[in-house]
Amino acid sequence: MTLNKKTLVPMLTTAAITLGLLAAINNISALEGVKDTVNGKSGWF
Repeated sequence: MTLNKKTLVPMLTTAAITLGLLAAINNISALEGVKDTVNGKSGWF
């Protein structure tokens, strides 16, 4: 597997999208945790 621009750009794009999705999922989970805390439910998960 050679690393040239034709293979590197899609790999970087895929990695960026994956990181973006993970960040979005983490943010949603954090917001749900805040809602539970505000509603009086204990626990972080």
